This record gives sequence, structure tokens and C-alpha cells, in this order.
Amino acid sequence: FVFNDSVFQFRPKLAKVLYKWTTIFKSILKTNLQQHKLCETAAQLFLEKGYENVSLKEIAEAAEIAESEAYKHFGSKEDVILYLYQRINSDWEMFVGGITEKNLPNRFEIALNKKIELIAPYSELLNEMMSLLLRNAKLGINSPRTRHIRLKGIGLMQNLVEGSNSRFLKKRVKNLPTLLYLLHWGILFLHVQNGDATKTSEIIKHISNLLKRGDNFLYLLPLIPFIKDFTALSEIVLPEKSDEISQKGKQILKI
Repeated sequence: FVFNDSVFQFRPKLAKVLYKWTTIFKSILKTNLQQHKLCETAAQLFLEKGYENVSLKEIAEAAEIAESEAYKHFGSKEDVILYLYQRINSDWEMFVGGITEKNLPNRFEIALNKKIELIAPYSELLNEMMSLLLRNAKLGINSPRTRHIRLKGIGLMQNLVEGSNSRFLKKRVKNLPTLLYLLHWGILFLHVQNGDATKTSEIIKHISNLLKRGDNFLYLLPLIPFIKDFTALSEIVLPEKSDEISQKGKQILKI
């Protein structure tokens, strides 16, 4: 620092700004730590007692956090599960954004193996909650409350596709990001059921090899009718379109 009159006049303003941002940072850090602790505690309680038999009050008590503080972060125990979804997907999004590989099948393989790694600490819990995830109106993978997560997932698949040098699939297969997203969910369900990371990695490798064949026009040509039918099916199962990411999806994710 060059100590002169102008600096001395500026320092009080700088101190106020630093204090303000330090206070904000501490508040955010406290919030994140409490959310993380509540989430980890809830995961353990859900596994021990079953999701239906645990209340948010019990989660707060076990986490040694005031119930009033817990309700500042989560309105219900469903919100805790949604937070877990979001946390895993946020970490996954950061990883996928850094993939430099250009080959689409390889990009998909790298991304899926990372997703398996991220859900590993919660595989046992997810296995116990499998039926709940399929039938629960609030938490189901196709429910309205998880729509923003689906949009983010399809958006990540779109990034995988757009960042690739795919010769055929990228240009010719309609709704390719949505198809890859459905495929990704199928792999996750298989993994949660068997819990064998090595076996799941082999499955991902085989699917990657199939995608490599599919990116060759001569291999894919006989399968075009099948792909059209599968695409139509995907539109029924997942009505969200990949182009929504650039419209409604970005607004939702921004919020």
C-alpha cells in the first residue's frame, strides 16, 4: 500500500465492504454446513428406520440443530431428499463441464462413471427407497417437483452431445439428450439394485461401445425405425424437451 490521504479516506469504505461480504459469506457457510448435516443425518435415519417412519423434527434432534433452524432450510423431509438429488447433480454438473474428451460415447462413459461415484455413499439408502422414488407423487423421478432436476439432467446430456465430435448421432437422432438421460437413469437403477460398481462399469463400457457403433452410419441405418419408436416412447415418458433448457430451464435453474 502507498499510504497517502486518498487511501486513508478510502479505507473506511473498504472496511465496510469487507465486513459486509465477510458477514454474508459466514451466513452462507453456516447455511451450507447445516443443510449438509441435516441431509447426512436424514440419510442415516431413513436407512435405519425407513423413510415413512422419520419426521423432520427427529432429523433436527439427531443432527443437534434447533427445529426452527431446520425448518429454515427444509419445509419437509421430502425437501431433504430433493436437496440430496440437487447436491449430487450440482457436483456432477461441475465435473461434466470439465470433460475435454470429444468422442461422444467416451464422454457419456466418463460422465456415467462419475455419477456412480457420486451416488456411492447413498446407494444403500437409494436401494431401500427405490419403490418410493417410483411411486411417490412428490419425490418420483417423473413428478412435477423434480422437473427442474430432470431439466438439469437433460441439459447436462445436451452439453455432452454439443461438446462432442459425433459424426451421425448428434445430427440425425432426434432428442438425443433425452434418450441419453433415460439411458442414464436405467443404468443408475441397475446399479442401485446390484450395488456392484465393477459390474456397473462393465455395463457402461458395453453401452459406450454400442454408441460407438451407432455413430457409424452403416451400423445405425438398419436401426433407424427402432430409434424412431424409442424416441416417441421417450417423449411420452419424459415430456421435457432438450430445447427447454435454453428457455424455461435456465429460468428455473437461475432461481
